[in-house]
Order: sequence, then C-alpha cells, then structure tokens
Amino acid sequence: MKISHHRLTVSLLAVALAALAVMSSACASPGSLLSLDQAIEKAIEHSPLLDAADARIDAASSARIAAGRLPDPELSVSTQNLPIEGSAAFDFSAERMTQRRIGLTQRFPSRASRTAEREYADSRILVAEANLRVRKQQLRLVTAQAWIDWWSATKRLVLLRDLEMPYAALVSAAEARVAGGGGVSAALRARLALAHLQQRQRDAEGDVEAAQARLTQWSGDIGHSMPDALPDLPAPDAASLRRELDQRTELQPLRAQQALDDSSIRAADAKRRPDWSLALAYGDRDPAFGDLLSLEVRVDLPLFASTRQDPMIDAARDQLLATDAELVQRQRELKAELEAALARWRTADERWHHYQHEHLPLADAAVEAALGAYRGGGDLGAVLDARRDALEQRLAALDAERDRASAWAALAFLDRHSESDTSINLSGAKP
Repeated sequence: MKISHHRLTVSLLAVALAALAVMSSACASPGSLLSLDQAIEKAIEHSPLLDAADARIDAASSARIAAGRLPDPELSVSTQNLPIEGSAAFDFSAERMTQRRIGLTQRFPSRASRTAEREYADSRILVAEANLRVRKQQLRLVTAQAWIDWWSATKRLVLLRDLEMPYAALVSAAEARVAGGGGVSAALRARLALAHLQQRQRDAEGDVEAAQARLTQWSGDIGHSMPDALPDLPAPDAASLRRELDQRTELQPLRAQQALDDSSIRAADAKRRPDWSLALAYGDRDPAFGDLLSLEVRVDLPLFASTRQDPMIDAARDQLLATDAELVQRQRELKAELEAALARWRTADERWHHYQHEHLPLADAAVEAALGAYRGGGDLGAVLDARRDALEQRLAALDAERDRASAWAALAFLDRHSESDTSINLSGAKP
C-alpha cells in the first residue's frame, strides 16, 4: 500500500512539472509588449517637462527678435511760453514766443550696446537649448530605471506564480503519504510553504502595480501592456566614457551660462559708450510771428563710471567667475559619478554572472537530488528545503539582473549629445 501511494505522489509531481511548462509558455505570451525603447519614446513624446523646456526656447527666441532694436520714438505735444498773468493772460497772440509745439524724439543706443543685447539674447537661447538636452537625458534615464523596475517586478511575479503548481503538487504528495499512513509533519510543512508562496505572490502583485504607476509618471498611460524582454546589455566602453567626460550633456548648460555671463560683461562695458538722441519739433505760432522748427541732439555723458558702469562690469565678471567655479565643480562631480557608476556596473555584472553560472545550477542540482531521493522513499522535507533555497537563489539572481540593468542604464545615457536622439542603442553594439 505504501508503494502505491509513493508512486502516486511521484506521478503527481511529474504531472505538475509538465503543467508548469505549459503555464510558463502561456505566461510568456501577453497581448501587448512594451519595450524599453518604446517606453522612452513615449516619455519623450508626451513629457510636460520637455514641453516646458520647449516653451522656454520659444520665449528666448521671441525675445531675440526685439534684441538690439532701436527704442520706440517718443511723441511730445506742448504749449510753450503762454502768458498766464496780466491783460495778455492766456492770449496765444499776445506773446511772440507763444507756440503750440509737437515733436518726435528718437533715442539711438550705442552700437556696442545693441550688439551686446543681441549677443545676450543669443546666449539665452543657448542656455534654454542646453537645458532641454539635459531634460531629455534625465528623462531617458528615469524612464529606463522605471521600466527596469517594472520589468523586474513583473518577472518576479511570473516566477512566483510558476512555482505555485509544483508547490501544490508537493502538498498533494504529502497528503497522499498521510493517507498511506505517513506522518503529518511533512504535509503541514508543505501547506505552510504553499501559503507563504501565495503571500509572496500577493506582495509581488502590489510591487508590479506600484512599479507600473511609477513608469506611467514618465511614459503616460501604458494600458495593460507587459514589459518586453530585457535588451542586450553591452559592457560600457570605460575608456571612451572617460575620454568624452568634458563633452557630457550635463556640462552644456554651464557652458551656455558662461557665454551668457560673458555677454553680460560686454553689455555692462558698453554702458561706457554714450547713447544719443535726436529730437525734431514744430512750433505753431500766431501768423503775425511765423512758425518755428526745432532740431535737438542729446548725448549721454558717462562721467561717473567709477560709481555707475564700473561696479556693474565688476559684478558681471564676478558672476562669470562663479559660473567657471561651478563648471569645475560639476566636472569633478561627473568624474566621480562616472567612476562610481563603472564600479557599480562591474560589481553587478560579476554578481549576475556568479548567479547564472554557479548559484542557480547548484540550486537546480540540489532540487533534482532531493526529488531523486524522494522518489526513492526519502523525506519530503528535503524537497521543500531544496525548493525554498532554489526560490531564494532565483529571486536573488533576479535582483542581481535588475541591479546590472540599472547600472548599465546609468552609463548608457552619458554620451547622448544629440537633441534629436530620442532612443537608446538596444542592439547590443556600443552606443
């Protein structure tokens, strides 16, 4: 009787493993797949942050149209030399110089001022465009990290669901042994292991929903899509990344700010050169006296440069020095961040390879050995222990794969200089 029950439990395990293969195949065919590249494209296409950066470029471009133009002319209308006392009070014909006057005045800023104003406007456009490129780079990175987290959470859930049937088969096998006169301890352990697995499934479902919500923050609505397979992760070219450090996208806004500060210096220095204005006026007098025409030229006299223009020039130069210092500091930070990212990649890559070539094969071999011993009449508890250890190893390997992908993504976006580049290289070639 015991032999027949043992054969029954072994048969149940065989059926469970066959069903597991069918279930895994079904789980691998979702209706709609969203790749990493597609998620990034959606984020670039629908990002309000990029819309805001584009609007700032448009604003700077519109302001450039007015830069360096002549000021609007001034119209003046007046009554001059009108008596207000005596018998001739308010009599327009009593006084020879009484006139109704209308005139136009045009101010002419110095050529240096107008040139500096245009250069300043051009620099504002450069700053806005550089900020847009940085926004795009940051958006690619955060979207990639969110997609990787979503992919990892989904794969974890699939892994836990795939294991439910083998665990259920172990429960059935243990109960069959109890029915055949075996002890109940193994059956209770099997039930507890299944309940623990199901709780982890529920936790994993919540993790998937949370990861998907974080991805929609960047990519917008992704519906009921499932993450596509993780792309090839080529090893980063460390030498190239170090060599191109000074051309990094993150430095472009500070370099554009340097140009803006430099144009501010020229604009402040241009105030040393005098502006001038021209006024033309027509005076209408009594016909007995005849009308008048006036022409007036005015010139600014920057006589107090030490207390007016010079302090503004010094302030602009100090601002440029501050930007220069910020650029040096940012270069140091990027160098340190690059070395840290390369170290994270090496560590994560080595850890992932260890799991793939050592931990997982050993864990699978331990499960097979425990199942073989069980088929020969061994203890079911050993199978449960081997299953539990194998599950933990697979989950740890998945964490290592996620960390490896995150470390790769942090390096894959460092040499993105082109504003039109909206995707990343997923072909396996070095970017």
